[in-house]
Amino acid sequence: MLQRSGILVHRSGDKSYFAHLGASGEDQFLSDHLWQVSAICKRLGGKIGMANWTPEGFWGQTFGLQARYVPPPAGLRGAPEWGTEQRLRELFGDAVTSTQIERKSALFRFRSPQHWIEVFSTYFGPIMRTLEALDPERRRAYLADLDATLRRFNRSGDETLVVSADYLEVVMIKK
Repeated sequence: MLQRSGILVHRSGDKSYFAHLGASGEDQFLSDHLWQVSAICKRLGGKIGMANWTPEGFWGQTFGLQARYVPPPAGLRGAPEWGTEQRLRELFGDAVTSTQIERKSALFRFRSPQHWIEVFSTYFGPIMRTLEALDPERRRAYLADLDATLRRFNRSGDETLVVSADYLEVVMIKK
């Protein structure tokens, strides 16, 4: 097994490879992932699979909010763009012979929006780093905006939190 920049590569006995890329939004900021995927998946007909949050969905909006408070490094485009067919065509273009895309949803359940904020502020790198980068006043504003985003997407109908987060399930065949 080889690990590099959030990618795990497994080689099986028949000399085929299986690669896993990190699934958090911050991984989608890393432009070199595209080239690493291409390098790993060299053989004709190799499959590239991804699950990318959509810009209009919960995680796309959450990462968009994060970028308003702590912009990504210059020259890098936001992670939610990977959740659009247009961006995937720009990134992979003629390097693939076919692309299958299916819109899906992942359900997140928490005791409350505040519980979600506590958990993700403690254990989820992108939100932890955003909070660390902000002064106390902007931190309070960010948390208020994050709470508003959670409440906007909440489908529970009570004090609990049930958020459906849309993503694109993508399978491409490499040329």
